[in-house]
Amino acid sequence: MLHKAINLDLVRGECFGGNDVQVSHLQFVDDTILFLKPKVEYLRNAKRILRCFELVSGLKINFHKSCVVRVVNGLEEEAIPWASTF
Repeated sequence: MLHKAINLDLVRGECFGGNDVQVSHLQFVDDTILFLKPKVEYLRNAKRILRCFELVSGLKINFHKSCVVRVVNGLEEEAIPWASTF
């Protein structure tokens, strides 16, 4: 679902390293980290995609345990609770 959203420009990952490698997400067991360009539209679309994933898979995403962290020049800014932002 996420790859299709990237192809449709609904979300866009971040580029890392000198080779401009674009990373949109990392997954480990039942955790997922999304790396998105800092654009409100991309964040809203990401949440919509996650809600669609819930419907299709039957799994529940706990948005109250999720947060948005803005990273600027390698420094983390204050974590913003996802549910209160969107």
